[in-house]
Amino acid sequence: MNVSGKQFAWVLSVFLCVSGSTVAQLDNASILGTVFDSSGAAIPGAKVSIQNMGTSATVEIVTDANGNFVAPVLPVGTYRITVSVSGFKTHIQEGIPLSVADRIKLSIVLTPGEITQEITVQSDAPLVQTASATTGGVVGTQLAEDLPLNGRAIEDLMVLIPGSVVLGGPAINGGSDGRLFQPGLKYLVDGGDSSQIDSDFSYGGYQSAARITRLSVDALDEFRMVTGLGSAEYGQSTGTVVNFISKSGTNEFHGSLFEFFRNEKLDSRNYFNKPPDRKPPFRLNQFGGSLGGRIVRDKLFFFGT
Repeated sequence: MNVSGKQFAWVLSVFLCVSGSTVAQLDNASILGTVFDSSGAAIPGAKVSIQNMGTSATVEIVTDANGNFVAPVLPVGTYRITVSVSGFKTHIQEGIPLSVADRIKLSIVLTPGEITQEITVQSDAPLVQTASATTGGVVGTQLAEDLPLNGRAIEDLMVLIPGSVVLGGPAINGGSDGRLFQPGLKYLVDGGDSSQIDSDFSYGGYQSAARITRLSVDALDEFRMVTGLGSAEYGQSTGTVVNFISKSGTNEFHGSLFEFFRNEKLDSRNYFNKPPDRKPPFRLNQFGGSLGGRIVRDKLFFFGT
């Protein structure tokens, strides 16, 4: 069968759209809310604009008869919400941080006035998730960059989530059905399954020192650990689900170069390694870099590491 270039491009575009939609529920977040007036009455027909402050991607919504709105699929990032309706001042709320699987609920109160007048609210602090019962926690870029990681193993950051996981040994977070390599832990990258075929050990099973690096620390935007009461999209795990989210490009260019260096001369002496014995030799150099930015402003972006 002969396929023209135009037909191939069309099939490829459909495939990419379908592929993207299959993981959309696991690598995005949601904002929902209600718009009120100063007396507490709901305002229907208000225009709600939700804009990603990094890429300028915008979602436009109109509140329903009860003043409610829902934006169910928003990429991880920081957002600006603008609410406007005739007879009220325009409400702008900036700096709303969204982590993966967040479900943020807002109550927005509009003040009577001209629509050309604006009231701006800054929301740099994370908002309390009152619309989700999922338990766990999020580790973001700042912690990943600032904390020491021996060997640069991204899985070591999982111990930062209280009560979530204990690394080491044949059972991570306790698979309870008696199977030898069933640790009860599921790994995802951007919502896609990234677990090992034969086991889900973070460092490889069968007592080997091998480790599958699922994502470079420098490519990590954040990760969420779901430790209990997971919603319906989480499955195939008897315990914790770990979802690593990779960085994406924005309108601003950002990059880095690094070397992580270890040497026995910088290490403390082992208790049993008494002078004048020499410390065993140890050398480790890890080089790398990253670069992200825009290809077409507000439309097309890249990130590589």
